[in-house]
Amino acid sequence: MVKPHSAVAVRASGLTCAVGGRDVVTDIDFCVPSGARLAIVGPNGAGKTTLLRTLAGIARPARGSVAFDGVDVASMRTRRRALSVAYVGQEDQPSGDLTVTEAVGLGRTPHRGPWSVADRSDRSIIDDALTAVGMLAYADRACTDLSGGERHRVTIARALAQCVPALVLDEPTNHLDAAWRLRLMDLIDSLPCTVVAAVHDLDLVLRHFDLVAVVCDGTLRSFGAPVEVLSPELVHDVFAVRGDVVGHPVTDLPHLLLTEATPFAASLPKESP
Repeated sequence: MVKPHSAVAVRASGLTCAVGGRDVVTDIDFCVPSGARLAIVGPNGAGKTTLLRTLAGIARPARGSVAFDGVDVASMRTRRRALSVAYVGQEDQPSGDLTVTEAVGLGRTPHRGPWSVADRSDRSIIDDALTAVGMLAYADRACTDLSGGERHRVTIARALAQCVPALVLDEPTNHLDAAWRLRLMDLIDSLPCTVVAAVHDLDLVLRHFDLVAVVCDGTLRSFGAPVEVLSPELVHDVFAVRGDVVGHPVTDLPHLLLTEATPFAASLPKESP
C-alpha cells in the first residue's frame, strides 16, 4: 500500500469561494484534524466542487483562507502544493495517449528534480498504487482501451502515487460499480492521509467518514459527526427526501434508509387557447 509521509490538519477560516466573480459559498469555517475524513455533502449546485477546488489550492479564495497545518495553501508554490495535496475531479480522465503505468506515473512528477527520470522506487510506488485500485494487470494497456470505471480508478491511483498528506476527491465513487464503490471506500478508510471528499451517497458518509460538512444555500449549514448531523429532519430539509438512520442487523453499523422524495412541483407551460 502507498503510504504518504504524514497527514495534515485542514482549516478553512472565513472562506468564501467564487466563480467568475460571483460568490458561490460564503463564510465557511471548519477544521479537519490530521488524518481524519471529511465528507462534503449538499444538493446539486450547492457549490461542493467549487469548495473542493479552493480547499485543494486549485482556485484562490475570494475571501478568507485555507491552511494545511497552519500554512496558507494559496501562498504555496506550485511544486510545494503538489507535494501537499492531490485532487481528483469527478470527471478527470487519463490521457488516451498514455499507458496505465505512464498515467499513474504522473503522480510522481512533483517528487523529481527538473531533469530526473523515474527510478526503481517510483516504479514500486506506481505498482502499489495500481494494486490498490485493482489495475496492476492493466499496467501496459493504453488508457483508451479502458472502461469509464477503469479510467476513474487510474486517476485515483495517480493521486495515491503522489504520496501526499492530503487527498481531495470530488465524487470518488463516480463511474464505479457496486463492488468497486465498497472497495474504494475501504481503501479510503485505510489511508493514513487526511481525506476531504464530496459525496452524494449519504449512506456511505455514515459508515466511512469521521466528519460531514453540509453545504446548502451558499453556506455551511451544519458540521460534525455524521450520525449527529444527518438527522431525518436535516436530510429532509436539505435534500428533500425522507429517511431514517437504522442499525444493520448483523454489523450494527448505521445505515440511512431513504423512503421517498418530497413531491416536485414543476411549473408547466400553459397551453395556448
